[in-house]
Amino acid sequence: MVPLLIWFSSWTEGKGMLNGFFRGRRKYYVVAAFFLLVPVVLAAAVSNSASGESRVDMLEIELPDRTKMPAVTFLHDQHTGAMPDQGCETCHPQENGKYVFDYKKAGTLAYEAATAFYHDDCAGCHRKMASGGKEAGPRIGQCRECHVEETGFESAWKPIEFDRSLHFRHVNAEAITFKPEQYDQNCGACHHVYDEKLEKTVYRKGEEGSCRYCHLEQKKENTRSYREAAHDSCVNCHKGLSARGTKTGPVDCAGCHSAKGQAKIDTLKDVPRLKTKQPDAVLMAAWLDEAEKQDKLPDQLTFPVAFNHVGHEAAVGSCRQCHHASMDRCDKCHTSRGDKEGGFVSLETAMHSEKSAIGCIGCHEQVKEKADCAGCHDQMADKPFADRDCRQCHAVPPETLKPLPLDAETRREIARTVVAERRETPERVPDEKIPEKVKIDIMVDEYQAAEFPHRKIVHALAERTKENDLATAFHQKPETLCMGCHHNSPASLNPPRCASCHKVAGPQADGRPGLLGAYHGQCIGCHTKMNIEKPAATDCAACHKKRSVETR
Repeated sequence: MVPLLIWFSSWTEGKGMLNGFFRGRRKYYVVAAFFLLVPVVLAAAVSNSASGESRVDMLEIELPDRTKMPAVTFLHDQHTGAMPDQGCETCHPQENGKYVFDYKKAGTLAYEAATAFYHDDCAGCHRKMASGGKEAGPRIGQCRECHVEETGFESAWKPIEFDRSLHFRHVNAEAITFKPEQYDQNCGACHHVYDEKLEKTVYRKGEEGSCRYCHLEQKKENTRSYREAAHDSCVNCHKGLSARGTKTGPVDCAGCHSAKGQAKIDTLKDVPRLKTKQPDAVLMAAWLDEAEKQDKLPDQLTFPVAFNHVGHEAAVGSCRQCHHASMDRCDKCHTSRGDKEGGFVSLETAMHSEKSAIGCIGCHEQVKEKADCAGCHDQMADKPFADRDCRQCHAVPPETLKPLPLDAETRREIARTVVAERRETPERVPDEKIPEKVKIDIMVDEYQAAEFPHRKIVHALAERTKENDLATAFHQKPETLCMGCHHNSPASLNPPRCASCHKVAGPQADGRPGLLGAYHGQCIGCHTKMNIEKPAATDCAACHKKRSVETR
């Protein structure tokens, strides 16, 4: 700003035509320009700072002693992009043919030594690049260029899920091999367990589990954090394959952790079922093990659940969606009373909590928020847990469990039989029993009656839910679909009129909206939640034709 004002002043000195005009007035115009331009420049600066740049490659270099200077935000992809001709070995040493993703093992140094090491190495590299005429970062003495509390960057980092599609592609990748003379799949290239006797990790077929079961968010004793383990394995593998000229996955931050990068990853739609000797169906009953020990059914019991394991595998991204801590049975950690190993969460709570996406009901509630379901379910009042129909899941008659005890295969066969008897396609109300159109004339004084294409709407809802296994299972009657609009009356082909509950006069004392609000809330809410573009939720004329003066 100051150089601009000095230039402006000197420029007016040499302009003959303007000299007389500005002579004696120059200082006033300079001051005026200063006060006019400063707010503009400051506003631009604040705007740029507030908006921030979204990045996915922000790493924090934080040494143990934070009392002296703030941590440094290191932009990883920016640095690798500035050195395209140099490899990872510029910063990361190799051991046994693999990169160590601790910056030149600086993490093993004491605070003072690590500080000096970073300063010498980073500033030295910047100085070398600058001397070669290249754009470079801060040098020694420019401390606040790196050590700042507010960087102005916003994180756009997205976790990447190693879902069924990615898992299948890795299992069947020809470039990945693990003891091909012994195993026909690549599982051992990634999966391992710690053998206490051998004091090292080994592969055990049939004991494969999620990496996160051992590698937690933070390093624990001698077990690396999940982030360290994933980068050590994935990036090193990708780098090795790339060096051999094999097409492989990304090695930069944005390739895995940006929305754009993830969109480039090929996703397989039809993924074959993972082969891990898992059951097709499971008989779930917390009391069954004890009943078999006693060789009799308890006097009071909850009917067992026949859990369709195959169907749920296809509906989730990975096994960890349900088996979040181990591949064991749910009741190994979540006991009937709740123990420390299961976080004091009982089995009943784990399965029935509406707040947890891991449990049955919580997961089902999340599914109902999707567009195909939300149009109806968003308008329906939530039922208290005590009012739910438990028999929709707990439907295995105790008589089928006799005689006790049951071996594991008999349990599974009972569950498979019950699952096989469930219908595969939802039942629908015959067209002749569905009114084709319904006339809505509540606003007939101002608008022509709206003709509601009733049968067309029913067909549209049926079409959007026909491939939904959850809807097929829980829409137990043909009339259940009607409950999306007729939400507070019994399932029936002859439900009462909306006006029987919603009065024309307006909202009622118990919170029910008036008839006008009920219609608009139902119709507009459904169009909005289900992403229906035509007619738009705000296109009044699409439903209500305005009456002319002559027809009033």
